[in-house]
Order: sequence, then C-alpha cells, then structure tokens
Amino acid sequence: SSSASSSSFTSISTARYASGRTAAEANDVPWEKATSATWCIRATARLNSDLRPLRQALGPDLWRCVQVYYASLEEEKEVRSLYTPNVAMVIHSAAKGGDWGEYDEFYRCNELATQLMVSEAVRLHSKQQEECLSNRLVRFIHVSTVDVYPHKVTPADCDESKVTVSSKNRRYGYTATKARAEEIVLEAVREHALPACIVRPAAVYGAGSYSWGLVEARVMRQGRGFLVNGSRFSSGLVHVRDVAHGVVAALDAPLKRVLGRAYNLADPRADWRTFYDRLAEHLNMPPVRRSFPYWLLYLVALLLEFVWRTFSLECRPLITLFLLRLIGQPQLWPIEAARRDLGWVPREPFEERLREQCDWLKSTGLYLDD
Repeated sequence: SSSASSSSFTSISTARYASGRTAAEANDVPWEKATSATWCIRATARLNSDLRPLRQALGPDLWRCVQVYYASLEEEKEVRSLYTPNVAMVIHSAAKGGDWGEYDEFYRCNELATQLMVSEAVRLHSKQQEECLSNRLVRFIHVSTVDVYPHKVTPADCDESKVTVSSKNRRYGYTATKARAEEIVLEAVREHALPACIVRPAAVYGAGSYSWGLVEARVMRQGRGFLVNGSRFSSGLVHVRDVAHGVVAALDAPLKRVLGRAYNLADPRADWRTFYDRLAEHLNMPPVRRSFPYWLLYLVALLLEFVWRTFSLECRPLITLFLLRLIGQPQLWPIEAARRDLGWVPREPFEERLREQCDWLKSTGLYLDD
C-alpha cells in the first residue's frame, strides 16, 4: 500500500484525488460508488510507473473513469497543478517505507511531499471558501502507519487518543518522517481548519504487495527465515481491501466525528507463524522451523545496526530493532476508535487472501528474484 517514492496521489473530485494508489488497493476499493455519474477519479503516478497492473485490476469500464496524472509530489509546481478548483476529496498515501535507508530519501518522499500536499490543500480550501465556490474540499485523508508510535511503547498500549506521536527520534527515517507528516496534517487542521483525518494501517498484505509477503518469501527461499520465540502471536497483518474500506469509511464519516483524529487499522486474527507456514505451503518451500529467543535477536540487531551505521554500509542488515519490534512481539494494535467512529472492523478471510497473494507471487515470479 505504499509506493517506493512519493509521486503518486489519489483524488476524488467532481474530482477526487488519491496519491500512492497501487493495483492492490485499486482492486479493493468500492469503485462502483466512487465512479458514479457525479465523481471523477484522479490518480497520480511517477513517470516511470507501469500502469498495466492498475489497468488490469480495474477493468476497462472502471479504467475509463480514472484520470492519470504524471507528477512528482516533491515538486511544488507539479503538486499545485493537481489541485484544480473542483477537487473535493484527497487521499494521500504516497510514501517510502522500510526499516532502513538514507534519511534524506525518507524526508523527501514522506515529509516534504506531505508538506506540499497539505499546503496546496490549504490554499485550495481557503480559495474555495473566499470565492464561495459550490465545490468544496470536504476531506483530506492522510494514510500514515502504526510505526509512528514510540518504539518503547508496546502495540497493545498504542491508543490513538493517549499516546503522543513525535518526530524527534531520527534513528529510523521512516518512523520520524511519517510522524512529522502527521504533525504537518494536524497543524493544518488547527491553524487552517483543513478537513483532515489520519488512518494508521499496520502491516498490509495482499496481491500486488511489494513489501509484506514478497520480502518474506525471498528470505525463506534463501533459507534465511527464522521465528522469534516460536512466532505464535498476533501479526496485526491487515488486508489491503480492509485498509481501502477504512479509508472510504473515513471519507464518508461526519466531519465533526473524525476531524483531526487518527485511527489504527489492524487485524488481530492472524499470527506470524501461520503467515510463514502458509507462504511456505503455497509457494512449495520448506517451512521455517528455526526459532531464536527475543533477547538474543535484540542483541544481534543492536550489534548489526552499530556495524552498519559505523561503516555506512549500503545494504540493509538482516534484522533491525525496528523489524524486531514488528515480528518479535504481539501486534495487538487497538482498533476500538475505528470501530466506534468509522464502523470499521477487519472482515477479509486471512487464509483465502494470503492464498491469492501467493498465486500472484507465483504468477510474477518476483519472489525468485534475489
């Protein structure tokens, strides 16, 4: 659900707008509602984007309802050109994800791009109000991540209304820049009355995902997979279709209910061990049985990060403290707020959807690429 860089954006206008739309997401949005006679869908893409999977996911009838704009969200002029007067809703999900990498790249894709997106949304919103235009920007949805929470706080304690998100810790570029992006959105809500809210998905899986599922399959095929304390605890993995419905629910909810609020989107039903076992089963690989205690992996990750940072190694370590936080403890993210305000609960059957993802991996052969 995240693009590799920040040049993709969905708006829903008489034009709606969506940034960071992937084929996986596109296939799972209730488009029959969005593509009615009153809506036009715009999606941005990078110049080098291969849109064939997106076109195939939508089908010819829905594809005709989508306007594709090629732009970089790191360029102010290009972002401004996206905000035509009739834009009514914006879904900003473009980002660079990962537990390792150059801070500057995370900054440009996550923080700078969001700053430009929000600034132009504020400008458009103010202009529409000043000129009393009939079309108004009625919602700005920022797709964030549960990784913005302080890593010292266990997932089960990460209540959206109680835990403060801060961008001060720059140890991990993704966490810091996504947290700062949230601060930018909320500042615009307070200072300029931008009609915005935030959704925070946990690890997202599904056919079309180039992160969760694909990376694990590659590691397992190379015989480098391992479990943490047996991995019999919740993964929090949420299917892209459930995430898409969470975004639509945030668009449809009364503004007073969601204004300036953030919502965790996670599924507590599947555990990491089942995830690894089903990947191995469907992709005809040996199951992962090697297990290490959390404390040992913590020390290994700490040592690897020290070596990698000291010598500025380009590749990423096999394991980081960031990754260990995700796969080494129960991912029981609270979702009561999304249930209460959005009427959202995860509904997709894990086994069936993971089988679909494995079928996609086999059809593309991507997991065979080292």
